Amino acid sequence: MIDWLLLWFVAWIVYWSESLWWVGRDTWILVGDRTGALRLQQGPHASPRGGAGLYVAGMTLRPRWRVQLPDSRDGLPSSGAPKATKARLSEVINATGNLRRWSLGLALWIFAGAPLAIFSFGLARTWLGLVISILAWTTAIVIQFASEWRRMYPDAPRAWHGPAATMLLSPFGAINASDRLVRHAFRSFGLVDIIESVAPDAEVIRTSRMLYFSPEASEHTRSAITDMLARRTLGRVLFTPPPRLSPDALSYCPRCQEQLFRVAGECPDCDWVTLVPFDPVQSR
Repeated sequence: MIDWLLLWFVAWIVYWSESLWWVGRDTWILVGDRTGALRLQQGPHASPRGGAGLYVAGMTLRPRWRVQLPDSRDGLPSSGAPKATKARLSEVINATGNLRRWSLGLALWIFAGAPLAIFSFGLARTWLGLVISILAWTTAIVIQFASEWRRMYPDAPRAWHGPAATMLLSPFGAINASDRLVRHAFRSFGLVDIIESVAPDAEVIRTSRMLYFSPEASEHTRSAITDMLARRTLGRVLFTPPPRLSPDALSYCPRCQEQLFRVAGECPDCDWVTLVPFDPVQSR
């Protein structure tokens, strides 16, 4: 019993390690499994060097796709092609549909079916069948992956070889095959266009604040965000103060909405962002 528990634990660790990305501070990552539940994450979860660091994809058996968006410091904030961005999102969803189902099946087999078989019949009697079944399942995912890759990236029809080899060597990576397929699907699109096209209003507002009030934001970026919010009929939401959470709160950060008990200074969480005092007319 100890043997199969150890194998199960090692499998989880390997799967988790396959879900780590090294990303920069200004990298945005779109996470979701359906259009109504998308969220954007800026930068790494853990940053030992104060800039680049590890993005942890979360340990879940439910396959999701995570798309690395253009760095907020690079390229045009808006490519002027929102229709093309929406079409690309539809392509991403269609390309990952079957792949995600195959990946979910592999995850359930590795983390539920295989342990149950080992527990019931012993490792010595089941290991060969389990290895063959996992490799066969992984091969089927790789075949599907290659087909969708050639459809999504016609300019690089053979670039799937590297990710496919990695998945065959480590079937745990095949659980995140849809991740690997669409990670750079929006590389040539404008960041503001992507946010406008794929995010619900709450995410549009949150990410717009993060970008607009960043000390490194250019006037071009801020103009693109203002125009995008106008198209979404969100008006002057950037400059609307948050509801006061405490009568003692004296100011707030326009970027992260943190409320503080002092009138002036900088946000402790957002570098170089000046606090905005609450309107003294508001009741305390």
